[in-house]
Amino acid sequence: QSPLEKSKSGEFALAIETRGALNYYHHSDVAPYWWISRLLPVGTVQSGVWQHIVITRDVATRTLKGYHNGRLRKTVTYPSDALPLVSANTVKIGKGFVGAFIGPMDDVRIYDYALNAQEVDGLANPDTSLLRRLAMDQSSGATKAWDSSVNAGSGVLTNMAPATAWVSGVANGALNFDGVD
Repeated sequence: QSPLEKSKSGEFALAIETRGALNYYHHSDVAPYWWISRLLPVGTVQSGVWQHIVITRDVATRTLKGYHNGRLRKTVTYPSDALPLVSANTVKIGKGFVGAFIGPMDDVRIYDYALNAQEVDGLANPDTSLLRRLAMDQSSGATKAWDSSVNAGSGVLTNMAPATAWVSGVANGALNFDGVD
């Protein structure tokens, strides 16, 4: 199954093998043209079980890291003659060169830098002292600001017109408070 790829013959592709390993692929200009690394070992990725998987790639140091549920499982350095190609291809989620991904997937993120171990741990093991995280990214007509903290306590709009209260924000949406109600 292919959970995520930006063209196997481009920047990267991830493939979950039949026995639960996660492989990383990228294409380079030098024979053998494909560079492959098993970042999570056989039996790690299990069907029907929620798991937190992070793959980081630091192009400057040619380092790949595979994390499973916040724990670093493997670090590899790819050779200097196997640098990944950069492409204008779109990122595909849920479909790739080894077939469609089957099952639920949540919260896919792609950063422009390699996360460090502390950042990965923070994503895998959220801060339970955070009582609410209301991103306020909903759109016109929504009557709640959804909570994305581990506590799941959404906020209900009171004395606001759902059709006009939602506006563009710095990152996605925002709520416009008029100071009246």
